[in-house]
Amino acid sequence: MTPVTLIDRAVQRLEALLDGAAMLALIVMMLLTVADAGGRYLFASPVTGAYEITEFYLMIAVVFFGLAGTERTNGHVRVDLVLAMMPPRLRFGLDTLYLLAAAVLFGLIAWKAGDTAWMNLKANRWTGGAMPLPTAPSWAIVSLGAGVLSLRLVLRACLLIPAIITDQPPAAPMSDGHATPSPARPGR
Repeated sequence: MTPVTLIDRAVQRLEALLDGAAMLALIVMMLLTVADAGGRYLFASPVTGAYEITEFYLMIAVVFFGLAGTERTNGHVRVDLVLAMMPPRLRFGLDTLYLLAAAVLFGLIAWKAGDTAWMNLKANRWTGGAMPLPTAPSWAIVSLGAGVLSLRLVLRACLLIPAIITDQPPAAPMSDGHATPSPARPGR
């Protein structure tokens, strides 16, 4: 088993945990919103802090925890009209550059969000509003989600490098059974 495959399996487990956490956050967000609206309109007593919890934790978890898993399954929107007309080697090379650039960008986002989470934790920063909440956890969610996405992007780039050399599409499936990323995906 290659090091890339081992790392892919570890990252995939982490993605599965984050996907589950994103789904749980979405369910909690829906239930909290229904309880808040029902309480407000039926009993004139909304759920205190529902808006703040949704805004500062749940929405952020839904977005950032789902990024890497979506990338693994080719779920992000892509327009590759021009790429589809290029020779395979050039197409794979440009896609590798794009993946590495995106990995650097999301790595920087993860690093800065983690730094901000740590600073907010040390300074004991809380939000204002009806229900004060600590701000560090929301920054930590961003850092974790962006960091795992950055790892996924680097793995995808590593899997494309042999395709640049051989001028053939990557053939090895990833550990979850999905095909490795193909820069020219018709119909997307």
